[in-house]
Amino acid sequence: MKWTALPIAGLLALFMAVPSLAQDEKKDGTEARKVMLKQKISKDLKVTEESGAETTQTVTLENGMVVQSQVETEYEVQITEYLEVAEDGTPTKLRVRWTESGSETVTSQMNQQGELVEGEPVEEEGAHKGASILHTWNAEKKAWESTLEKGDKEASEVQKQLGKKDPLANPMMPNREVKVGEEWKADEQGLKDFFATPDGPKIKKAGGTLKAEEILEEDGVEYLRVSFDLTLTLDAEGEELPVSNKGDYYFNIKEGRVVAVEMEMGAELENEHPQFGKMAITIEGVRAIEASFGKVGDKDDAEDEEDVEDEDGGMDG
Repeated sequence: MKWTALPIAGLLALFMAVPSLAQDEKKDGTEARKVMLKQKISKDLKVTEESGAETTQTVTLENGMVVQSQVETEYEVQITEYLEVAEDGTPTKLRVRWTESGSETVTSQMNQQGELVEGEPVEEEGAHKGASILHTWNAEKKAWESTLEKGDKEASEVQKQLGKKDPLANPMMPNREVKVGEEWKADEQGLKDFFATPDGPKIKKAGGTLKAEEILEEDGVEYLRVSFDLTLTLDAEGEELPVSNKGDYYFNIKEGRVVAVEMEMGAELENEHPQFGKMAITIEGVRAIEASFGKVGDKDDAEDEEDVEDEDGGMDG
């Protein structure tokens, strides 16, 4: 396999929210308690997800030289608005949009010629900022129809959202009651659909387990912590590259909502560079997203900030 920069960072883009939950002592009988692990959706619900990620690729050359490439993505804001909901609680129309798309900062990297590129960090704003996509359920066709209302349809995140057969599908959510301590397997096709990216490598295999670990309490609110241990096998130019994804998500039991996810990703492989010979490559990444909930029509924080800038710094005619 020839040397190339692996587009692994895109795989980190698909979870929701991380709170800093303090763990209280378990209550008697917690281990046998059941929780309905299904998200409750209502009309005019607005879910705002703020996320950040960091990926580090470490390359150890045959001569002992170590090169690191680090990419950090800060402050991406994705908003999902549920516009229509059927009587059974199933959403039939929703909008996904981005008020911030994050900026990627590269601190150091090796280019295609094997040269170490260092210096000032390079920041690049994501192309999906300002994009808006409307998903509508077609009852006759029994399928979702997706329309780009605003934005660049060629942007990776936009392509991914437009290409979803079901914008609500989440293989991490079993949509049934689970007992604390219960473990279940993730659906392979669901994981492939969930993690696939338009510009990323093909996912050949996917699998793993999830477990309802424990119930935590903070400020009188109970959360079910669900752990996951998943492995995605990527097609890296004809070779198989196993990528691990481990972490937890937190489910507000009363509200019926996932409010948090924290995830670590890792991969290891050996490669052959035409100039430097054998290389051992280690890729590590973390992602955190924080969710908040409101009503459709409420102003977004980013819009509020723009209003303030217009009032304070705008030019008078």
